[in-house]
Amino acid sequence: MSTVLALALLLLAPAAHAAKTSFDCAKAKDKVELLVCRDETLAKLDLRAAELFRMAEANAAGERARIALRDAQRAWPPKRNACGRSAEMRACAMLAYRKRISELQVHS
Repeated sequence: MSTVLALALLLLAPAAHAAKTSFDCAKAKDKVELLVCRDETLAKLDLRAAELFRMAEANAAGERARIALRDAQRAWPPKRNACGRSAEMRACAMLAYRKRISELQVHS
């Protein structure tokens, strides 16, 4: 019996592992944030978007551009989190991340 339990815990361990993200998964409450914390692909997209934001912020042409970029960054998570209402939450989140990454690449 203990061997079966140990095997079950071993098989479940990777699913319980939180992926590395740009935000603290321990504080995640939104459905999409929780999904990103469990999904390696979404977590990688999240890290890429965060990296591009830092680059765009560093390359911004003046304080006005930096403020506009920060405002857009603050407005973005609610758009991503709206995917929590979608029947295809993962696909919606992937699309939201890809769109944000494309937006940030223009500024990087």
